[in-house]
Amino acid sequence: MELVISARDGTGPRSLTALETGYQYITPRWSFDDRLIAYQRGTASAFDIFVISVDGGSSRQLTQHGARLEGLAWSPNRPRIVFASSRGSTIWYLPKTNLWVVDADGSEPRQLTFGEESYTYPDTNAKGMLLVNRVRRQFDIWRYPVDNSPAENV
Repeated sequence: MELVISARDGTGPRSLTALETGYQYITPRWSFDDRLIAYQRGTASAFDIFVISVDGGSSRQLTQHGARLEGLAWSPNRPRIVFASSRGSTIWYLPKTNLWVVDADGSEPRQLTFGEESYTYPDTNAKGMLLVNRVRRQFDIWRYPVDNSPAENV
């Protein structure tokens, strides 16, 4: 498996690097200066962010989250990535995700949001504005009668 880039019209495809088998590779994103590509690599619900130069070579792992990631976006004014991660959540299925930021060299990962809502699939524009989905999940337990006939129970 390879990471391949081309012109927008599909011409001039070229391989940047070979990708390890056994992983999912999702959400590739160009940096605003068009010099780097970031992507998520993982299995099931444990992903991390990698970055590679458009000149090719080896990918560099930026995060050590090993958690569910829900999107990433480049910051336009400095080489850093904003991403949504379930790191720290104690719920495996539909965990809460918060926004994090990490520099493109992998240094200074830090959490940006906290609370009960999840923040997912961040995006940025050239002016540095951040757009995210805010998700609030609520689970309720319902009790239904089962002692009578089906028609009477409902």
